[in-house]
Amino acid sequence: MKSLDRRAAETLRALAAFRKTDIGCPDDPSLAVRFEIAGRTEGYTLLALTHFEPIDGRRLRAPEMHFAYVGRTGRFIPIHYRNDLLEIDSYSVIPAADSLRLRDAALQEVHLRHATRWLHRLGRHLSLLR
Repeated sequence: MKSLDRRAAETLRALAAFRKTDIGCPDDPSLAVRFEIAGRTEGYTLLALTHFEPIDGRRLRAPEMHFAYVGRTGRFIPIHYRNDLLEIDSYSVIPAADSLRLRDAALQEVHLRHATRWLHRLGRHLSLLR
């Protein structure tokens, strides 16, 4: 399984350091995100990063990504991508109680590329996020 590069991982750590769930950006609402710890096991911590897009009075996830943080290695592994606008909900890695199982290597590469681009963009604007 592939993990985030150093720069993307630093951005994810910085978002976690905000110590709050909703992180906004008054100058650019497209950067506003929700960061949550979605679960913990002995092997990893499951993290969720979501941007909500308001459409017709509903808040749609566009996108939402889940990452497994493997503490013993310090790696962030993208495992899930969801986009309600595009009706995509895909797992490339299956989280189990104490381990992770690669489901689709090609899809995980797609998840990794998307996560990296998104986190690099967020990282460039971290000083704006509150």
